Amino acid sequence: MSSLRTRFLRNIASACLILSATPAAGDFSRDIQPLLAEHCYACHGPDAQTRKSGLRFDLREGAIRELKSGSRAIVPGDLDESEMIHRIFSEDPDEMMPPPEFRKSLSNEDRIKLRNWVRDGAEYEQHWSFRAVEKPKVPAVNREDWARNPIDHFNVIAKEKYKDTTSEVYIIGNTEMELREFLLSSEA
Repeated sequence: MSSLRTRFLRNIASACLILSATPAAGDFSRDIQPLLAEHCYACHGPDAQTRKSGLRFDLREGAIRELKSGSRAIVPGDLDESEMIHRIFSEDPDEMMPPPEFRKSLSNEDRIKLRNWVRDGAEYEQHWSFRAVEKPKVPAVNREDWARNPIDHFNVIAKEKYKDTTSEVYIIGNTEMELREFLLSSEA
């Protein structure tokens, strides 16, 4: 394999490692909202025609407000006062949520995710596709001389993290000749 191709693949791998970092546990969009949508929205979602008890889990305001019974489904940070937590861990068929006839019970792992989310403040967030794109902060690096532009900083960070001591931070296409060499070598 040519040196150019090797450098290219190494840099792609470094970029993938950086970009695939696992989000923090209890991420709303990844972990919580899908659970609420699958197990709760049918009875406590956006459709006013099917909504029960006036409770909405699709909006934070609806989930934390006081219900007719005087209780609150979610009291951010307070597991004992959160009716949802009591019901998802209940084994009484008259109290458990989702109810047995719904036939979409929560796994223990899902119950724990919801419990931890409520314990940590029950923050809702807008789905990523509706949020404005934010330019990431360019990270500081120990070897400024290795970075020729802001994008290189992300590669240098990966190289520093994995103790790669080569000074190559190669971005394909630096010159037309290098680009041609890469394209020709990749056809083989």
